[in-house]
Amino acid sequence: MEKESEDKLQQLFQELPKKHAFSREFGQFNGFWFHVDILRGILRFHQHFKDAHDSDIILATLPKSGTTWLKALIWSIVNRKNHPISESPLLHNNPHGLVPFLEIELYSRPEIPDITSIPDPRIFATHLLFQCLPNAILDESRCRVIYLCRNPLDVFTSWVHFMLQNGSFPQGPDQDQAVFVNEVFDAFCEGTSHYGPFWDHILGYWKASLNNPEKFLFLQYEDLIKDIDSSLEKMAEFLGCSFTKEEENEGIVQEIAKLCGLQNLKNLECNKNGETEHVRKNKHSSFFRKGEVGGWVGYLSPSMAERLQSLLRDKFAGSGLTMKIYQASSYQSNEMEQKFEDQLESLLQKLPKKHKFGREFAQYNGFWFLAANLRGMLRFREHFKETRDSDIILATMPKSGTTWLKALTWSIVNREKYPISESPLLYNNPHGLVPFLEAELYARPKIPDIESMPDPRIFATHVLYQCLPNTMLEGSSCKVIYICRNPLDVFTSWLHFLLQNDAFPQGLDRDQSMFVNEVFQAFCEDTFHYGPFWDHVLGYWQASLNNPEKVLFLKYEDLQTDINSSVRKIAEFLGYCFSKKEENEGLFEEIAKLCSFQNLKNLDCNKYGETQNHVFKSKNSSYFRKGKVGDWVDFLSPSMAERLQSLTQDKLAGSGLTLKMHCIN
Repeated sequence: MEKESEDKLQQLFQELPKKHAFSREFGQFNGFWFHVDILRGILRFHQHFKDAHDSDIILATLPKSGTTWLKALIWSIVNRKNHPISESPLLHNNPHGLVPFLEIELYSRPEIPDITSIPDPRIFATHLLFQCLPNAILDESRCRVIYLCRNPLDVFTSWVHFMLQNGSFPQGPDQDQAVFVNEVFDAFCEGTSHYGPFWDHILGYWKASLNNPEKFLFLQYEDLIKDIDSSLEKMAEFLGCSFTKEEENEGIVQEIAKLCGLQNLKNLECNKNGETEHVRKNKHSSFFRKGEVGGWVGYLSPSMAERLQSLLRDKFAGSGLTMKIYQASSYQSNEMEQKFEDQLESLLQKLPKKHKFGREFAQYNGFWFLAANLRGMLRFREHFKETRDSDIILATMPKSGTTWLKALTWSIVNREKYPISESPLLYNNPHGLVPFLEAELYARPKIPDIESMPDPRIFATHVLYQCLPNTMLEGSSCKVIYICRNPLDVFTSWLHFLLQNDAFPQGLDRDQSMFVNEVFQAFCEDTFHYGPFWDHVLGYWQASLNNPEKVLFLKYEDLQTDINSSVRKIAEFLGYCFSKKEENEGLFEEIAKLCSFQNLKNLDCNKYGETQNHVFKSKNSSYFRKGKVGDWVDFLSPSMAERLQSLTQDKLAGSGLTLKMHCIN
């Protein structure tokens, strides 16, 4: 039976179209070109992999995209209870020895492997395109697939070095090697690579992750480099083996990250010596070179880099996926950065402190801020040196319509690039498209690379106007849009947000009631996460009066009343006015509908998943509760409402600003 099956497979193999590229033979299967040495294993894998377990874990990658790292991380997450870090088999085994490849290892030979004896959960790896996976994985089980993507410029650079280290380059003069590299590069750009076109490979898994996020997790190598702890937590949660609070407190996440770090693995004897056979033998050391982001700089010629970047723009247009190709230096601290971090810690130690509702607050520039938020805010002030005239800053007090404003502004600015039917908002939470400055980009010591972001850059902030960097206030003609919401609804929405994200005390209703009263008291006494509510609102209000060309002041309640006029106002302020043709086609109504509360709330990308900031993870669904004006009526006691209304009247007296607190039925 096995021989008959192999004979049929060989016959099929012989009938497949063939071609040669950079002295290698390629065969076409399912419309894609594969290296022939790999193709036999792919065909066997397709033919014999019939029974995927619901507990199976499939790690999918394009070669040189972080496969070895992903194997080490996932193996450690899944097996952390059986193997303490100090006794991990990774200390004396190459990761490829713990997680086998399907098509280039288990099914690379005619003998059918016995994978039924592998205990659950079985972890397998593959380089195969999503479009070519067997039905047993795609349709017939609830197995989980994790895909790790890396920018193609670094993939190609790493692949060439890998071939060089394993003797796959032609032997001879340097010009022969240069000719070979150019041949490999041309084939790579034309879609002829060992495992098919890189764009089809990446987009196949990307779309699968959008269509079935419970089965497919799409990760980017560059995000793992930037924040490995959050990435580990995301992977563990996806696999159903989340880290417990006890494990987090014991630093297990950081221990796994350290164990699987490139330098640690690279320095182990098992990875310095020995070989792994995947169709051909590869030195263990060749799997650990640099692992940096932007390693292509200094290796690819400018014309090569431009060709690949142009391909990325063309192939990924409308997909909502962006590749991160910035240089490694963007993530590396230098002495100046470290000096600032030392100064920052020294400053924070000296600032006045107080505790409210179980949180520590620190006083800076006369305002009380949540201490955890203050670090990011001070880094933002220090490192945000170059504001562009085309920059757009979306400023809000938390729970004032931030998510809505992000969606609207992003859609207005990008409407020519993305038709409504292909908007990335259909499969991305708005916070994934418009990053926060202090709570995301500058939340950690490593300075982000915002220089590589294309114009117009759109950023968000919760920082008071009085605390924005001077480069933003005076050094450019950037535009600032502020959206304000009445404080009764802000407070109500904030409490529900805390509740949905498990930031309430666990216990009796009495304890929760006391917590609400403590938060309310602090809010009224000007102690809030990003400073006093009234100073926050008045700072931007005065700025909009003094410089209306730079600062646009909006009210959440006005957007609720007349969203079409508000969309037009935002577009005009930013210099992205709607043409007569666009108005006649009803484009701003389409944008209003796309970004409407109910539409966004009902999208899968907003029903599931989480958004990570430096303080805690927030469920995407927690950004979409009711979004109505006057919701406070059903939540605040009469005395609470009266106190906030009285405070608002006193604080805003003489400013010319009035806030709308009425209910909309």
